[in-house]
Amino acid sequence: MTFRRLSLTSKRLRDILITKEARHIWKTAIAFVPYLAECPTDLNEPQYVCLLYSSECDMTDCTSRGTKLDWFHRVRFCSACHDVKMKNEWSLRFRRGFDIGIERSTAVMVLKYSNSYDVTRLATNYRLYRGNGMGKGDERHHYIEAVKNAGHEYDALSGEEAIMEYLLLLKEKRNYRVQTGTAMVKWKNKQLLLVRMISLQRRMPALKGIPSTSGSTNHSMH
Repeated sequence: MTFRRLSLTSKRLRDILITKEARHIWKTAIAFVPYLAECPTDLNEPQYVCLLYSSECDMTDCTSRGTKLDWFHRVRFCSACHDVKMKNEWSLRFRRGFDIGIERSTAVMVLKYSNSYDVTRLATNYRLYRGNGMGKGDERHHYIEAVKNAGHEYDALSGEEAIMEYLLLLKEKRNYRVQTGTAMVKWKNKQLLLVRMISLQRRMPALKGIPSTSGSTNHSMH
């Protein structure tokens, strides 16, 4: 998006464009993008645009290209940072010596609500469609910080009713992230298809004005 590139031209301009007063500008820019869904409520507009168009790793001071994008957790990492910040479910539940600061019994309770499988499956199809193929890390992953935060909030609760309400809230949040994450992946698929169609059209020779083989043969026979 050109508007995002503009915000990166200078620090002063960026500071102006990320203020609340400039929010309507971002919303207008997003509204003009064909087929793009509205900004999810768990992101602000600059974060949404960055997730869709940026290629930078989310880790502070990391200059590597962010090739690992998780639409469900709304994060983008380079391969090295991804291995640190994201873990598969087996590691979080069963791997000995791996500690994220919460009890494993707590992790088991909250993990299913940070399960990004539905969106990850679509994103994997997106990578296959691009011709990149499947590779290590294509299986579902959990964002460690999200699991830790949910675990600490879960442990702070007392009473079965409060726990059930919290788990219901986590379920609702997961469903919303699946819905909006799926919409983002499908939009990216449409963009990729459009780019491929344009590329194919440019490669096709101009057929207008070129006589057909049969026409040339008939003319020579006369």
